Amino acid sequence: MKNKILIVFTALVLTLTSCEDWMDVQPKSEVDQIELFQSEEGYHDALNGVYLMLGDNNLYGDKLSMSLLDVLAQNYYIPTGHSYIDLVFHNYEAEASENSISGVWDKAYNVIANCNNIIQFIEEDDASKFSGNNYNYIKGEALAIRAMLHFDLIRMFNAPLISDPEFLGIPYVDEFKIELTEQSTTIEALSLVEDDLMKAYELLADDEVMNPSDDNESYRENHLNYYAVVGLLARVHLYQQDYVNAALYADEVIQSARFKWMNPSDILGNLDFVFYPELIMGLYHTKVGETSRNYFAHTDANNPNELICSDRSASWYEGDDIRFKYWFEVVSTMDGDKRFMTKYNRPKDDEEAKRYQDPVLPLIKLSEMYLILAESKAKTNLVDGIRVINEMKTERRTSVLDEAIDEVTFMDELSREYEREFYGEGQLFFFYKRMNFPVLVGADGSNLPMDDAKYTLPFPANEIQFGGRVTN
Repeated sequence: MKNKILIVFTALVLTLTSCEDWMDVQPKSEVDQIELFQSEEGYHDALNGVYLMLGDNNLYGDKLSMSLLDVLAQNYYIPTGHSYIDLVFHNYEAEASENSISGVWDKAYNVIANCNNIIQFIEEDDASKFSGNNYNYIKGEALAIRAMLHFDLIRMFNAPLISDPEFLGIPYVDEFKIELTEQSTTIEALSLVEDDLMKAYELLADDEVMNPSDDNESYRENHLNYYAVVGLLARVHLYQQDYVNAALYADEVIQSARFKWMNPSDILGNLDFVFYPELIMGLYHTKVGETSRNYFAHTDANNPNELICSDRSASWYEGDDIRFKYWFEVVSTMDGDKRFMTKYNRPKDDEEAKRYQDPVLPLIKLSEMYLILAESKAKTNLVDGIRVINEMKTERRTSVLDEAIDEVTFMDELSREYEREFYGEGQLFFFYKRMNFPVLVGADGSNLPMDDAKYTLPFPANEIQFGGRVTN
């Protein structure tokens, strides 16, 4: 897929300036918006701008993939003086922690506001303006992005669902407006997430990603396509412990046979270390390599951003596991051997970088569908769950489970697979929180007691001071 045709993301056309409302966004002018949405091309520009924003360092381009969330999950040794040092201990009151967290909140709601603008304009527009299936694509993707961001905000800023389903948490903002949106309980917000995803599911039902042409591969894998929406539905239902529907949607993706396991013999040949054939949705982001070098390319000169992989992570893998083989390297330094993640490494030289697979960040993967299906099936038939997870373990070249194991052993191994599979992708902390683990193993091997407060990121101070947000 290295030479696949991709949509060229244009600069963000929805220019926004700051104001004092909670979203900190304001249209440059109503005239500009009306002009922008006069044509189908304008809608594409606006939506492509949204995808660009998803790759911002405050979102999936950095904090929600390589850094902040995986720091919370204890994946790295953090050197003294690093801006994330307080986050290792879930100290959210430190200034650097507050700045990092508020950056995620602000950018997420900024993107949501842009999605709402697109949705409101397209719903009032004439569908005949759009060629082919583009009306449904644009509206469906905007709804799906809005749902995905709200769901991740729930997983960050609301208490664990298992502890308090009535927690009064984030506002679910589904209108482009200046007025404050009231907070929702976790249950209410999850219902709205599901509503948006079901609308997107219906709008994208004829997505060409389901039948791509062999002669002209689809760009849809880099957008919130139909199967990405199905994968999100599986993720959301699992979060709600609705194992029947979680299994239903996960299995739909798997049975489509649209996404293939990475062939280990192709990894080096294609220079594909994120396992592109498995990506249900990967965010195309040209700065992946630059961000990776910032954290994981060691120099003997002082690097205040350096993230060193914890020793505990090395203990997760065994044998010829292709993840351990291709995602990490040990570097001899003046301070001894250090392990760094290489999953996103790319050379600085543009010509050399062209030999690599497209620069993408995994957002939804085939492997997650197998883990969701395995966990869901195990709730009613443990052997069925073991067989599903063993399919994945076989593809990863790691030892399979005996079908005679008990549920506790199965769940322990499920945890190990989440730890092995999502390194540097921001999903592990969400798994720990969903399972409400009472103790995490720190990067240094020590036990770190957890509670609802440590699992729940605080609202930004401005939201409380000026937005009147209620804190539980």
